[in-house]
Amino acid sequence: NTVIADSQVENGSCERCRTRVQVRNTPQYFFRTTAYRDRIAAMIEIIDMPESTRRIQRQRVAEMRDFCISRQRRFGAPIPIEGETDVIDGFFDSSYYFVRYCSNDPQVICRPEEYRPIDVYVGGQEHAAGHMIYAMAFHCFFQDIGVIPAHFPVPFRRVVHQGVIHRDGVRMSKNRGNGIDPTGFDSDEIRMAMMFMGPFEVNR
Repeated sequence: NTVIADSQVENGSCERCRTRVQVRNTPQYFFRTTAYRDRIAAMIEIIDMPESTRRIQRQRVAEMRDFCISRQRRFGAPIPIEGETDVIDGFFDSSYYFVRYCSNDPQVICRPEEYRPIDVYVGGQEHAAGHMIYAMAFHCFFQDIGVIPAHFPVPFRRVVHQGVIHRDGVRMSKNRGNGIDPTGFDSDEIRMAMMFMGPFEVNR
């Protein structure tokens, strides 16, 4: 009972709950990521990342569409237009935090002399076709308006994917409901066990 973007649909179903979707045309707000297609394609070849991730991103950029940022939900960052009830997709905000973190000034996104790129982007490979592409688009946008200096060619130098935990041969996730209740276990022991279950870069 919600609205999702085309990018959140897999084989005609919601990527999270697997419910079949009904296609409807509705007015939406977009971030024009297609304006940065060629620059993003060039970044993909520069960033140190697993080749499997590079292949996913090349494919995404070759069928790239503008990023629909509208969400018809009760929660989320508001779209700053009077009377607008839609909220902004979470990927929008999280795709430029690496720029905002460089500034302590509440009135300035970031001063060019304060900006520093990310050394290592750590995240699941499922972000390869979404979040990472959007972060590259924001990088281009902030360069165009003078926030990020031109001598920083990419937003992050290296991409590392952490591993995933399986249960009975299937990836554990809240969407599948196949997690293990940690109640009764020591939280520090759980963290320690997870950190040493396998090499950090095993997913490369």
